[in-house]
Amino acid sequence: MGAWLCKASPASSPLGWPSLLPELADLVLRRLPSLADRVRFASACRHWRHAMKQYSLPSLPRPLPWLNFSDGRFRSLPDGELHSFQFRKPTDTLCMAHTAGVRSSSRSTDFRIRKVIICSRDLVVAKVNYQHGPCAVVCCRPGTSSSWSTGLCNGLWYQDMAFYGGKIYTVTIEGDLFAHEVSNGTADTEEGPAVSRVERVIQVAAATTTTPANCATRCYLVISCTGKLLMVESLGDEVLFVSSSCSRAVAASSHGDYLQGNRIYFLDDSIASWFFGTPSNQPACGVYDVSSSTIHPIPLGQQWHLSSQSKASWFFP
Repeated sequence: MGAWLCKASPASSPLGWPSLLPELADLVLRRLPSLADRVRFASACRHWRHAMKQYSLPSLPRPLPWLNFSDGRFRSLPDGELHSFQFRKPTDTLCMAHTAGVRSSSRSTDFRIRKVIICSRDLVVAKVNYQHGPCAVVCCRPGTSSSWSTGLCNGLWYQDMAFYGGKIYTVTIEGDLFAHEVSNGTADTEEGPAVSRVERVIQVAAATTTTPANCATRCYLVISCTGKLLMVESLGDEVLFVSSSCSRAVAASSHGDYLQGNRIYFLDDSIASWFFGTPSNQPACGVYDVSSSTIHPIPLGQQWHLSSQSKASWFFP
């Protein structure tokens, strides 16, 4: 968007940029899908900042997401502007889960966290991989314990997880959907929340043909703009931004001409791709048009090109 200029108008002029009507400021803001541009708008002068807070924020669409690369760089949609933040270098440390045993005993299990969801003030859940075993859903209550608790484990490998209708849902690579009920624990024994029941709610029929060796399959769970849990369906006006660590649905009509409905913006940063690689003829990122079943590059302005094999995840500021 460039630098915003907002200087006091001369005395001879009754109006100037600081006197921009709130209705006009709102129209300008709705043409700025990037968070960085909205921050620049609000920092131009206090009149614009006041108009943004009092007039636009209650109904202003959320800004478009950023691409988050493993080296700490971010690029925003739709212009591909580069953003850098200083983060403490992560360490590949293991977390500990406390699991209640059948004979009132307990054991500790190490795992690596792959996705975290903050469900409420009292519940945080994570999709984890054990060192020598499959996936599981673990829980904790913030501020009461330094360990994660896990209840049931069905021995499956989950590709994604979502919190919907008070339950945790997971999907496997085959497309089977599981619902995980979480118990709240008891305050008197200081037991935290844990998965108390796992139920398969959708079982995909066995495929009649084998999947080609060069075909990469991945399942995602996304909450739609209308409050539905999506796996596969026609999206209408909605656009899905999906990656293994974070996904979200966005209404295309709220972002002008940049977004078109019935499309999926996908990024592949999964652990499977790191170990086994992505087939060279299959893009690791792109825009999938549901209506035509075609894949196009993610548009990032005219000055920057995203390789179809780039590894990244979505960040929603």
